Amino acid sequence: MTLNLGLMERSTILSSPRSIGNPIQELIRIFGFGLKNKTVKELRKNQCLTAKELAQRLKLDTIDILRIEDTKLKDIPEPLKSKITPILRGDDSDKMPWL
Repeated sequence: MTLNLGLMERSTILSSPRSIGNPIQELIRIFGFGLKNKTVKELRKNQCLTAKELAQRLKLDTIDILRIEDTKLKDIPEPLKSKITPILRGDDSDKMPWL
């Protein structure tokens, strides 16, 4: 009987609307595990953004993005890092009204 209750609790947790998809991928997305060791170019391409699109979202010149593309996210100076991290993590795509 306890085993069934444990399975029922797990199934209700997994069927809740907040945990759609792989729970481990959700945790990675929320907490950003592994983002700091990847390059800006790799993270930008994972979000399907061009350098020009990323620059427009950050209100920067495209050349500024191209200069930092080969550096890891942890090596970027703090003011730019705090602006670029949510975009590269995909936080802004969650706020789109049609999704």
